[in-house]
Amino acid sequence: MNALSVLDEGDLMAFPCQLPVSQRSTTVMLHSELLRSGEYVVWVCLMGLVMPQTVLCQAELTDLWSLVCKSNVIIPVFRDVTLNLHSEVEKMVAWFPPKNSTLTLSLPPDVKLKKYMKGIGKEAAATCALKHRERRAYLREQVKALAALVGSEPGMLGPKLPMVLAACKLAKQEIVWYCQHSAQGSGKRQGKGLPEPILLDPVITVLIGELDVLVSSIVRYTSVIQRYYIEYLKGAHLTSLRRLVQAAIAHTNLPDKVSKEDLTRLSGLGGHLERLNPDATDDADLKEFRWDCYRLLGVLSEPGANLMHDMQISEMMRRMTRTMEHSEFVDGLESVLRHQCDVAESWWYFENVLKENANRCLYAEDSSSKFAASYIKVLGSAINNVHEDCPDEQLMIGTKCADLAEKMAEAIAARVEHLVRMLCNKAESLEVATLPHEAANRAYRQHAATMQAKKSGAVALAEPLPGRESEGWNNTTVPQGIVVFDRLIVPKEYVRERLHTFFRKHLYSITVFDGGVVERPTVTLRKLMTCSAVLQSALARTDIDSAAIIRQVLLDECTDWSRIHGHSRKGSHTKEGLGKSGGAAGGPKNVLDNISGWYLNLLKTISPGGRSSGIVYVPARQGFVSSSSAAATAASGGPPVDLFFDLQELRALCTLLGSGGARSVEKAVLDFVATRVREMQLTMTAKQTVLEEFRAAYSTSHWEDALKAVGNMDSFVEDSIAIGNALTLRRLLNEALGSVYEGTMPFLRKTVDLGCKAIDAGAGGRGMDAFKRLAGDFGLPFKYEDHSLLLALDGCIDTPVWSLLPYAFAASFSSELWRKCEYVSRLGVFKNNEHVIVTTILDLTKAFFGGGGVGDAGGDRGPTGGGEVAVKQALEDYVKTASFVLLRLKMRHHYGGDGSSGLTPGGGFKFFCMYAFLDKFVEQCPQVDRSVLEEFIPYALMHAGYLDMSRSALI
Repeated sequence: MNALSVLDEGDLMAFPCQLPVSQRSTTVMLHSELLRSGEYVVWVCLMGLVMPQTVLCQAELTDLWSLVCKSNVIIPVFRDVTLNLHSEVEKMVAWFPPKNSTLTLSLPPDVKLKKYMKGIGKEAAATCALKHRERRAYLREQVKALAALVGSEPGMLGPKLPMVLAACKLAKQEIVWYCQHSAQGSGKRQGKGLPEPILLDPVITVLIGELDVLVSSIVRYTSVIQRYYIEYLKGAHLTSLRRLVQAAIAHTNLPDKVSKEDLTRLSGLGGHLERLNPDATDDADLKEFRWDCYRLLGVLSEPGANLMHDMQISEMMRRMTRTMEHSEFVDGLESVLRHQCDVAESWWYFENVLKENANRCLYAEDSSSKFAASYIKVLGSAINNVHEDCPDEQLMIGTKCADLAEKMAEAIAARVEHLVRMLCNKAESLEVATLPHEAANRAYRQHAATMQAKKSGAVALAEPLPGRESEGWNNTTVPQGIVVFDRLIVPKEYVRERLHTFFRKHLYSITVFDGGVVERPTVTLRKLMTCSAVLQSALARTDIDSAAIIRQVLLDECTDWSRIHGHSRKGSHTKEGLGKSGGAAGGPKNVLDNISGWYLNLLKTISPGGRSSGIVYVPARQGFVSSSSAAATAASGGPPVDLFFDLQELRALCTLLGSGGARSVEKAVLDFVATRVREMQLTMTAKQTVLEEFRAAYSTSHWEDALKAVGNMDSFVEDSIAIGNALTLRRLLNEALGSVYEGTMPFLRKTVDLGCKAIDAGAGGRGMDAFKRLAGDFGLPFKYEDHSLLLALDGCIDTPVWSLLPYAFAASFSSELWRKCEYVSRLGVFKNNEHVIVTTILDLTKAFFGGGGVGDAGGDRGPTGGGEVAVKQALEDYVKTASFVLLRLKMRHHYGGDGSSGLTPGGGFKFFCMYAFLDKFVEQCPQVDRSVLEEFIPYALMHAGYLDMSRSALI
């Protein structure tokens, strides 16, 4: 957690008082603790020296003390008087522990105290300077970022003031630490010191300057801060404080432990806050409020009172402490800044340390020279080292500081004068060079040089024009190329090309693994967003357009745009060794090809007879779920199919691929559907004659002979299940794409949806193909036709056998697979996914019967030909035929023994499961009313079937 970053700070730290306001929270804000970190470090070091018997005998205290000692060599005592920590530790271990002592030290096994302390001293001398250098580098960036934020958004200073003060205090401590350890010198002169080359930090000026900029912004917007905290004191603090005080008085023994005067003072705390006026910030005076709080905290924390154990009183005391801290931001902000932000302690080391840094800053060639004036402000704060009741010492130190400040101001003025003089001299020389006679002299010199070069067979170089030196102050006018012999090297283009290839390889690596295995879309999308954020952050200060790189790679890898338009992709996978096989249209195989092939392979594995045939679709979950057999298959090497067919995963897939990529995946799914439909067509063509006889005889007394003549329909049922899986995946993909569009372009999608409903209501006509394709891109279905599916099945629709489709589905109930079906009542699905045949029937019926003629999806609707009437009639024919046949079979089973009827070997029809299938079909089919089903199969019979299957599941 980056506690000094507005974007990366931890939870509940967005506002300074958000955590204390919460009635459930009792922790102290981190920023308030950071303000006391320097004093805490010194206290821990002195505690180890003064009470070693306490620190070194407890593991937690020993670890804390050793951690602090490893980060410091000296600690301040008074002004420029310091204490060499490790020298004092060596003196301490010479007598501690005393002889015959029974103390048990918490040290590593077989390590003596003297050796342990010596190791800490060596580690501190070797690493603490580097640790603090890294800390200063971190603080430079954070203070600079906060200064930029405050400068652009002053209103953020109110809620973010504790964070800003914490950053200032940490920066101040690091500056003082640098001065103290630099003035302490090397180890040869003063014992255990630090080597000067390791300690030297040439950019300490930047930290001093950025701290000065941030503090100046706080001072500039003091009124903004005061108004914010007045509102907060009168609002959240006052409300919480009153509630806590009333609860403490009413529900604890507080009245018996404190005097009436203190009790009255406690009850009157809210009155100080009520008198605050946001429009009169200069009149605010909360000193009396803080005095009352200090007195009450002292009384309440007195050991004899024994009140600290009470949760209500401790919570009230924490609220009082926080309110006091925030009250100082109203009428004591100047003293807060002086205490937390002024680098006054560095005055004692100015001559030995900071003066050299100031001179180096003044003549620096980089941008750090702009902070030269910050050293004068450091001198201005030095007077804060002396109390106002010591006028003689104030005069002595103040005079010296003023003299140094004047000398520094004169040095800055002299440096500016020198620079102005250089610019004036240069401008004058350029002005002289542009005079007419100087132009003639330049032309004469150029002609003479050319003639001389011809005699020697050389080439004369052109004399540069005056004023060329002024080109380059703007980076956009600087040529980015570097001429090397006969080539122009453009470093920026090298970087851009390398990043382009890197991002392409990274996208492929997080999507496709060895063997064509594809990563889950949610994982791929998360990794891709992380990589994109890193690229944008890394290139934020360059002229390289990271967004263009990301868009181009995604366009090439996640769509067919490049192949369709004949564009070659830079760094393609075949060239770079990322892919070996070709994609669509013979082009290199990109990420989209791998994803489409992967989902096509998954459809094959979940088809009947596949490796993962135990995967079932659960409508309540809106996804596919693995059964125990499928889990065992996945554990033996099969793919975790259910993780890829989840609706959330498909949403991530649509977000990654976009509409074009999602349509490509849908095309692969529809190609799979077309393949299985052709197999279904072959089965129906072979049985066309018997199916026609079944259509004519299913309602007559010859129904049994006609059904027996149809024969084995297992392959037809398997194809129906495989097609249903694919079409269900397609529906989920369209739903996921629709939800993605709902978040990106909601109004456009709603407009297209209204057009689809108008077409469903009969408002459409010919010439609607373009709109239907647009609706398909948005994942919006039509009620009575399926344009995309019709196009995919274009090669097999011109045959009269499809008029027998409803009767083929009805006759398939006599197959062996339906005898083996099992209904899982707790999920409301069939174990072998027979329930997805509903989707097969609905979608194929819309495709083959929804048009105004065979192969014509855009025909007129009405009683003639296709359209709504044809689709509805076909679906009703299926329900009537299936229910009539099942009712006949049930009656034969009830009155005729085993129920086999000689139709297929084995008998044993599971009528209740079949009834449940028809019930779900009518439930999901808006074109068929339930009365059509109950005309043949009463509701009581279906209800009894559900109860029987539920009891079987319990047994």
